[in-house]
Amino acid sequence: MTVNKIKVCAFTTFFLFLLSSCASGELSAGSPAPAEMLSSADSASSSLSSSSAPTPGAGDTIVFQDDFEGGNLGKWDEAPSRYAIETDPGFVNSGSHSLRGKVGPNISGQLNEWYMPGSDEQYVKMKILFPAGFQLSTRGIHFLQFLGNRIDNKWSASGKSGIRPNGYDFFVTNLDPEYPGLTGGGLNPWMFYSEWPDMSCPDNYNRTTNQNCWGNVTYQASPKVPIVAGVWQEVVWHLKLNTPGQRNGLQEVWIDGKKNLVQTNMRWRDTYNIKINQISLNLYMPDAPTTEYVYVDDVVVWNPGADSESGAGSGAPLAVSTSSLPSAALGSDYSSTLTASGGTGPYTWSIASGSLPAGTTLGATSGTISGTPSVTGTYNVTIKVTDGSSPPQTAAKALSLTVASNVVNILTTSLNSAIQGISYTTKLLGSGGLLPYTWQLSSGALPSGLSLNSLLGTISGTPTATGTFNFSVEATDLLGQTSSRNFTLIVSAQAQVGLPLFSEELDSCVIKTTGQGGVWYDIGNVSVSDIRNGGKAFSPNCAVRSGNSPTLVSRHTRTQELWARERVYLSDSWQKPAGGAAHFWRFWRDISCGASCSWEMIVDQVNGNDGLAIGFMPQSGTNYSGGHGQYWLPIPISLSSNRGRWMCWEVHLKMNTPGQSDGVAEFYLDGNRLLNATGLNQIGNGTTPGADNRIQHINWMSNVGGTSNLWPGGSNYWYVDDMAYGEDRVGCQ
Repeated sequence: MTVNKIKVCAFTTFFLFLLSSCASGELSAGSPAPAEMLSSADSASSSLSSSSAPTPGAGDTIVFQDDFEGGNLGKWDEAPSRYAIETDPGFVNSGSHSLRGKVGPNISGQLNEWYMPGSDEQYVKMKILFPAGFQLSTRGIHFLQFLGNRIDNKWSASGKSGIRPNGYDFFVTNLDPEYPGLTGGGLNPWMFYSEWPDMSCPDNYNRTTNQNCWGNVTYQASPKVPIVAGVWQEVVWHLKLNTPGQRNGLQEVWIDGKKNLVQTNMRWRDTYNIKINQISLNLYMPDAPTTEYVYVDDVVVWNPGADSESGAGSGAPLAVSTSSLPSAALGSDYSSTLTASGGTGPYTWSIASGSLPAGTTLGATSGTISGTPSVTGTYNVTIKVTDGSSPPQTAAKALSLTVASNVVNILTTSLNSAIQGISYTTKLLGSGGLLPYTWQLSSGALPSGLSLNSLLGTISGTPTATGTFNFSVEATDLLGQTSSRNFTLIVSAQAQVGLPLFSEELDSCVIKTTGQGGVWYDIGNVSVSDIRNGGKAFSPNCAVRSGNSPTLVSRHTRTQELWARERVYLSDSWQKPAGGAAHFWRFWRDISCGASCSWEMIVDQVNGNDGLAIGFMPQSGTNYSGGHGQYWLPIPISLSSNRGRWMCWEVHLKMNTPGQSDGVAEFYLDGNRLLNATGLNQIGNGTTPGADNRIQHINWMSNVGGTSNLWPGGSNYWYVDDMAYGEDRVGCQ
């Protein structure tokens, strides 16, 4: 087998002209490289010669077709105004109409067509005309794209420039003229510019997020077939996805019947949930020297029939590809089509167990769940697919379908206050209707420096002015149903703060006891969370992550009064405890004299509540019943509304004078006081022999008070960082 030498180059920035080493270097197909390019003699389609391009056959399925003779772009899902119908015979290939695309400075917008859920193999054929004198910019032009989205999200490939796919999210491949480099100028031959999981990345790319990794290019074998300006040329592009777990995908292009651009051994995906389901005419040329036009005609997209190399019957095992079902809304039309892979068509669908919502049915041949749900709830159903082989194969998948109320309701009723100059974030919550919601202000205005995210429903930013701000927020679901609620947000000035007596930001990323040379009196079941390894941290490097019944204790000089601060992050999946208490933060006296003279104050999430409470377990305080029993002061905070972000918690604790009720307990969230309890008698009259009821220990990450099953056994992790205490308020600055 003769293997041509090729050049496979990685770009370190979007549309960057070729590096000199890339322009001059060559990789043989036997060398380690992201892909191999084979000569036409080694084509993956042995039934097709290099001198004739494939066309749709009797057994193939036409997915999309437009010869533009309808005089409009109504067949396309998205058609920006830069695209128009051309009737000048000099720019029409066949019939009396073609497509005209405008290219120029600051001109963008893609002509898009989706065909969900998609397919594993596809062809596109079209006629293309670059007018005589067409000039490329130094950074070239993105021309035509195949995009692979998740079958449950047609937008999963959108906005992913500079991100290397992970095999489960998307892929994108472009057919572009070669980039001209420093000088710009005329047209160059076609090449591939692709983004797939095995593509090469520069040394400085972000290995955690896969960002700063741009597409790789693959060139034609020599001699290259040129793009000829002023002449209609036929391009046929064939894309075949790999079997997940293998590198057997490919892409190949015929130019005027000659196949000279091939890329094989491709791993486009690691799941059947990624399909070819979008084609896009991009025509994006950064730094375009002038306004120009490109013409396209006779577009046809098709899937090969079952007798082709990659069709059903290929030997792949039968499987239900659909991984989840979109939610439905009560009383509204619903439709979702199931997909399968492998086996031999046609497929027949049925329900193996469970049931669909009342008012909906499953089409046996179409695999479409459709109808109008009449009862709310979550319905668990196992779907079975049977193929057409003999004997037939079967496969099943357990799925759930949620029918939500068609009444949209904003659940959030009040907002935490903000501090001028301090970062602020809160999330609005809603229920009912059909997700996702779109959020917007319907009246009033947010404080300057804050904004409302229309997709996430978060109000965030850094307020720049103090005052009381009244406004209304409206939530709209996919069906256009709305709900609104009035809110008041108070922004106050920053309080004066003092210097801490103790502070720890865990910049060393090490947790050690004092006996080990660290700062902690006692530790247990905690670990380091390093932001550089994908963890959470408020400070530049690291934070402390909870384990099962964690302990993180500091010991200090005894004091009658203190202020303490810590940053707290609850996991995105945080759930309130079903019962008992989740202890976050504890303050107590010296325990040397035993339980008879001890006391403690705890910041807890108690008895299934969504909020917090400060609890006291006093020695003999007259304000509390039951001797050593607990007494709770509720804190008006919604933890579910504040999970997934860093909060600043502050506690001010002043012990009472023995025999008097002059104790104080305050709690602040992000600088805003939510609890102000005065006149407290935490320690009673202080007559216990030898008792010293001053504060000495702080447990910054306390145990979970008998609810340890909530932690690693579930997903209720939390993190603490930036811990400090002092005689005066430390603050959140």
